[in-house]
Amino acid sequence: PKTQKISKGVEDLGFRVVNAPKTNIRKGLDLQGGTRVLLQPAEELFNEDLDTLISMMAQRLNVYGLSDLIIRDASDLSGNQYILVEIAGATEEEIRTLVSSQGKFEAVIANQTVFIGGKDIKFVCRSADCAGIDPQYGCQVSGAENTCRFRFSITITPEAAQRQADITSLVPLAVDDTRYLSAPLELYLDDVKVDELSIGSDLQGSPTTEIMISGSGNGLSRQEAVLNAMENMKNLQTVLYTGALPVKLNVVKIDSISPLLGESFLMNAMLAGAVALFAVMISVFLFYRRLVIALPMVVISAAEIIIMFGFAALIG
Repeated sequence: PKTQKISKGVEDLGFRVVNAPKTNIRKGLDLQGGTRVLLQPAEELFNEDLDTLISMMAQRLNVYGLSDLIIRDASDLSGNQYILVEIAGATEEEIRTLVSSQGKFEAVIANQTVFIGGKDIKFVCRSADCAGIDPQYGCQVSGAENTCRFRFSITITPEAAQRQADITSLVPLAVDDTRYLSAPLELYLDDVKVDELSIGSDLQGSPTTEIMISGSGNGLSRQEAVLNAMENMKNLQTVLYTGALPVKLNVVKIDSISPLLGESFLMNAMLAGAVALFAVMISVFLFYRRLVIALPMVVISAAEIIIMFGFAALIG
């Protein structure tokens, strides 16, 4: 025969099928399911260093706002070290971005390190008044692609500010535009340059502790570009706030966790809540003997529940 058939067996194509979310409320592993990740440190760690690594990972993921988080160490029969992470409501892309990346952040001027994420950063702004889409740049359209630029402020230590002053005092002004220095502030994440910022001439030799960080996000539509920009900003803020992991982690395996309780439990819980609310109304009516008193009390109780879930959906 001229055709040879070779069976490669089952191969992961990278597709994941999940139910589309109907609400912004994040449920736990038992109700929503999630993702299980098996990680292996690039080098063997002592028990104290492994505990420190797990603590930093928990801090990074908690800052990011992921719910129902389980992180613990594991090992196989050969004694290899692993870290098992289970997260509710997280996508595989989020896991790879936050867990597998070491998150080493450096700001460099003229090939000299000015400050390092976590170590030299005292405060990272995450509120609307000093973080969000850059009002001066906004969103631009180039061909079929939209680009939105974000910005947020950070506060560095006085020691890092003095290093910046010492370095910039030796950097001359730009020839074409004397409003800026000739060397920019370059931002590196895991040794990869992610952005560069022009340094104003008024900052030359000035030990300022307030630094404005910026970046961008792209998308086919303006809305997609804004969402990607905000997502990139949140990841960068998390890395700056928590610092770099002490060792690189390699993703060994990623699995989906099926919900143990599922939709039937939610339906039963909602039914039980409705029965409880009806029981409260009956109890109040039997006590006061007036529907005009009992009905508003029950309506207020129901409204409080709806407001609580609405606020949970609002903040995700």
